[in-house]
Amino acid sequence: MENKMMKLLPFEMNPQIRTYLNHAYAFGIVEGTFGNEIIPRLACETYVNCVYSRDNANKFYIYTYNDDGWFEKKGIISHDAHVCNDPDLKCVSEAVAIAAERISGGEYVYCCPNEGYFYMHNDGNPYDFDHECLLWGVDFEKKTFQTSGYVRGVYMPYEVGFDELTDALIHVQSGYVELLFYKADSDFEFEPLNVDNVVFLLSEYISSECSELSGRADIKDYIDTGKLKFGIDVWDELASYLEEIGRSGGFLDMRYIRSFLDHKNLMNQRLKYLSENNYLRNAQIYRTKANEIYRTANNLFFMLMKYKCKRSDADEILSRAVEKIKEINRAERDYLNCLIHELSAI
Repeated sequence: MENKMMKLLPFEMNPQIRTYLNHAYAFGIVEGTFGNEIIPRLACETYVNCVYSRDNANKFYIYTYNDDGWFEKKGIISHDAHVCNDPDLKCVSEAVAIAAERISGGEYVYCCPNEGYFYMHNDGNPYDFDHECLLWGVDFEKKTFQTSGYVRGVYMPYEVGFDELTDALIHVQSGYVELLFYKADSDFEFEPLNVDNVVFLLSEYISSECSELSGRADIKDYIDTGKLKFGIDVWDELASYLEEIGRSGGFLDMRYIRSFLDHKNLMNQRLKYLSENNYLRNAQIYRTKANEIYRTANNLFFMLMKYKCKRSDADEILSRAVEKIKEINRAERDYLNCLIHELSAI
């Protein structure tokens, strides 16, 4: 018998990629709804390219075309919105009540509250930081929402009280509150794979291009001066970033390394689908290469976690990490060019 006082929506807490919360939330919904068996097919047409933005706090990230990070244009997820242009107590309280009812009805609620007012984050000392948040459960008896996020570096689920969320939304720095209600179409089915599109996406990645962005006048100077790069060249910049950490002894942001690992994971999933669905003559060669690269990237991630512990061999660890990235880039340039040639002949 369904408990009408509590509702937990399908949500995967260990999604295929989770460097940044927008990735973790979108993949959490999709994998929670369809299972992780959807990922190899989904990976063929999304999150192939990547971006390096020198002046951005998130310097390295995986890029999806057509602004479709939540897979709406594919028809997997849809949304509508509720806005409080003047986030006073009355308006926000109504919004929180609507959020609870929408979750109860099967919709996920995305918002950007002032995270510094969440007890899980502030240790009793509120601070100001508007940050994305996905609510995927509600308990009317306890008057709490279920959400997930990074708490002291660990991605984990936690509860947020109705009053707590209300306070965090009233104190947003943006000056307005917008709730997005996401719903997954559990009956979604993929259209036949467009191989030409797969070739296009892989070709842009391997040639370090992004046609969707490179023609924009507002970022031309950033591209021309090397402050903005695309594709596989992004990971050459990651190697340079680690070399600079070695010279300066600066802070190593593990999000960038996690993003590298996420990218290799999705490439491995991509090759899994293409191989298992008979798109490739030399399937085993490509599967083996993609899997080897993913394993190397995974080893790299844990190697740099050790570096964060300030071991005595820290310099050696960084040097080995740089070489592993360069090794992976050489291997990808080699096998992806062959893969693209083979797919182009279909």
